[in-house]
Amino acid sequence: MRIFILLLIAINSFGQDSLNIELQSRIYEIYKTDQECRAQLRKYQNNELDTNEYSLTNITLNIHITDSLNYFKLRDIINEYGFPGFNLVGEDYSNSFWNIIQHQDNNLEFQKKVLEKMKIECERNNASKLYFAYLIDRVKVNSGELQIYGTQMQLNADSSSYEPKPVVEPEKLDERRKEVGLVTISEYIETMNQRYFGTLKNE
Repeated sequence: MRIFILLLIAINSFGQDSLNIELQSRIYEIYKTDQECRAQLRKYQNNELDTNEYSLTNITLNIHITDSLNYFKLRDIINEYGFPGFNLVGEDYSNSFWNIIQHQDNNLEFQKKVLEKMKIECERNNASKLYFAYLIDRVKVNSGELQIYGTQMQLNADSSSYEPKPVVEPEKLDERRKEVGLVTISEYIETMNQRYFGTLKNE
């Protein structure tokens, strides 16, 4: 038993040591700047910032500049490693990398390239299939096509709630979402409304 336990510890340690720490650090720095500017926007939209000190114009400009600078860093990683899978950087960093790619809307061809690379890793069970569904929708919407899983949202006509941007076969939407591990669309809408409550108009 003692030998077996020591063997398990050795195997787990080997798995951790084999992760690319330098690449993890690069992803973390990109993710940090990506999230900081978007957190500021969310706070502004939810009336949690002093509008005398912060302006929407400056916040959105900062996001645009951050995304533009991050593109070159992300491109270098993709060219060098492909999509960073679980076995390369671990699940958290792989998912963080996906999150940043979601925000590369001004670089559609690059998003498409990453989608292809991520598909390869998903087929190897080496990347999140749930987040892959998000990226599929993102690329579809940015290409002017109907999304599949309803992950990309917009305000409804009277700005009282979020709703999914147009989807294929909406009557089967929850069925498709369940297949990839997404919550029902009604639950998703509720989460969006709570997260971005400052953008909603009260009746």
